[in-house]
Amino acid sequence: MTEKEIIAGCIKKERRAQSALYELYYPLMSNIISRYASQQDDKSILINSGFYKVLTNIKQYDEQFTLSTWIRNVIINNCIDEYRKVKNKETNVLIEDLEEVPVQLDFNQGLKNLEEKELLEILNVLPSMSRKVFNLYAIDGYKHNEIAELLAISAGTSRWHLNFARNKLKELIETRLASRTQIIVITNEE
Repeated sequence: MTEKEIIAGCIKKERRAQSALYELYYPLMSNIISRYASQQDDKSILINSGFYKVLTNIKQYDEQFTLSTWIRNVIINNCIDEYRKVKNKETNVLIEDLEEVPVQLDFNQGLKNLEEKELLEILNVLPSMSRKVFNLYAIDGYKHNEIAELLAISAGTSRWHLNFARNKLKELIETRLASRTQIIVITNEE
């Protein structure tokens, strides 16, 4: 089944086409959601609700973009929508606008030595808001003003969370890498 056939079938609400779309794009959806949710239950809810939104809005898909890009945007927006729903239940601490502090961090060595699963574990250690801001800025390419609007925070608070996340990730990666390094002392005893 081609991508065009899958899209046409999903518009007609054909189960076979919906299943093919799910199987084809589940890895993409799962990877995106893994960066936004730390609990397995949350991931399952986000995958189901995100896929539902993809299916119900597939008529709005614009073929000038790749289907994977469109699905990615729907999934990210769904994660943000779900966050907004529970935001009122969480306690938020507002930070005064801060000057953006340029931070130069080199994660290349850490990325070379850590597996994707380990990086996701480290990312999930971050507080929820800092993790969301880091994902939106560093991975998904949003600007601080866009993040501020999406998450209903100030741009300065977004910058603070990004700076906090970078510093915490650097610390966690360094700790993880240091724990791997073992010093072996060989003595020549007779």
